Amino acid sequence: KGIQNNWNLPQWKHHRWEEILEVTVGVAIVVEVLLTLRVLGVRDFCANPWCVFDAIVAVLTVISTGYGLEHLGRQGEICEAQLPLLFLRFVL
Repeated sequence: KGIQNNWNLPQWKHHRWEEILEVTVGVAIVVEVLLTLRVLGVRDFCANPWCVFDAIVAVLTVISTGYGLEHLGRQGEICEAQLPLLFLRFVL
C-alpha cells in the first residue's frame, strides 16, 4: 500500500477486513490483560515484568484504536496522522 501512494499517509485506504482484524486483536489483548490482572491480583501482576509490558501494550492499543477511530475519514482515509504514534503502534 505504501509504495502505491509514495508513502503518503493521508491517501492510505483501509479495507474493512483490516479494521475488523485490528479491533479484534486489540480487544483480545485488552481482555487477556484484564483477565490476567483479575487472576493474579494487582501485587503479583505488577511484580511480573511481562505482565507490566502486556499492560503497556494494552494501553497503547486502546489509545491507538481510539485515535484511529477519531481520525478515520468517511471514505476510509487517515486524516492528520501522527507518525510517532503510528510508528510506536507498529513496532509493538
